[in-house]
Formats: sequence, structure tokens, C-alpha cells
Amino acid sequence: MKSGSIGIPVGEDSLVDTEIFTVEREGAELKRSIKTNPPATTPSGHRIVEGTIAIEQQVEYEESEIDGNGNVQSESRYRKVAERAQFIQVPNQFVILESGAPSMMFDILGRTTDCAYEPAEIDIDGFILDQEEPSLWMLGFYEHGTQAENGTLYGSDIADDPIASDILQDSACNQVGIEHFYSDDAVKARASESGYIEVYSPDYEVEEFTDYLVDVLASHINRPTV
Repeated sequence: MKSGSIGIPVGEDSLVDTEIFTVEREGAELKRSIKTNPPATTPSGHRIVEGTIAIEQQVEYEESEIDGNGNVQSESRYRKVAERAQFIQVPNQFVILESGAPSMMFDILGRTTDCAYEPAEIDIDGFILDQEEPSLWMLGFYEHGTQAENGTLYGSDIADDPIASDILQDSACNQVGIEHFYSDDAVKARASESGYIEVYSPDYEVEEFTDYLVDVLASHINRPTV
């Protein structure tokens, strides 16, 4: 797991634990499952819980057939589908759900920790400024205040381009593609204001990926502004 959406706890959360339960939705019983590995410690000493969350959902579909008079008859039916996603929890800091996981999975994780999780926002400007000699290969901006109110720039060493530099000074950033150094690693990553983070390289294991999130990104994670 090297990418996902971050949620932050509202209060203090306990360790996520294995749990299987059922909910009723529109007359159907739907299972929810959380399976966890034993708590582990990362190379930097952070305690984490890794696991998988799975949910059943009702999906409506249309079934059609031709009757004896040659007319097409259609009827709406429902079937169950299951979705699953990996997650990592760093207690009292954040959880990260695998990319593409529905946001309702944050609520299900909160059931086992007696603590709600809110989707996080990442301070992109602060994240960029906190890195030593970063190289930007993508930059999303908004509130530019000119005819080009928002957009996305692609290239290499974008911040060194005079036009891009002006945009950086006069705009808010909502996503970034960045290359920078973390410890002895050359990291290529992408982050968005909406709480999404992806590390393209190195090919981190879960524990190393978590250390990167805690050491580099955690201080720039905020609660969403209303």
C-alpha cells in the first residue's frame, strides 16, 4: 500500500480491532468486516495497525426479457456486491484508506475505536515549503485572481519557471507532484489538498510508507475548514 486518503480522529482513538457485524439497509442484511494484523512498530518507532476492511452494498440493476407479445418487460432488482480496502492506523494521529475506498469506511473503522474519523485536508503550500530543495513536476492552483483562475501545471522543476513562480506566489495550491529527499531516499510523490497521498518511489513497504507519512506529512494534515 503506497497511496490512499487520510482521515484524522476526533479525539483519542484506540487500536482498530477485528470485528464482523451486520447492518440492515432497505430490508437487506449487509455484512461489515474489519480484519487486523497484530500491532507492529515501524523502523522509526511508530506503532501501527494494518488491516483490511470489507463491506457489502446493495446495487440496483435492471432485468429485462421479451414477453409472449414481443414486448420488452423490465424490472428493477437488487444484488449484493462486496468491496474491500486496506488501511493503516497510526493511533491518535490518522488512518489512511487505500485509494478508491468509499468514505463510509472511515465510519466503520470508527465503530471499533469509539472515535469518529474525518477526511483530512493537506496544507500543500506548507508541505512544499517544508522540503529541502524540492523539485515540482506537477502543481495544481486556484484563487489566482486573473483570467486563469485555476489550473494544473506539468513539467520539470516547475518552481524555477518564471511564470509558474508568479502563480505560486499569487495562488493557493491544491495538489502537487514533488521529488525530494527523505532520510537517504529520493522520493517521488503526489499529494492533494483533499487528503490524498501517493508515493511512486521508492517501493516502500507498509512500515516505511507509514514512517514517511508521519515524519514528512503529518504536520501538514488539518481538519477540513467549513
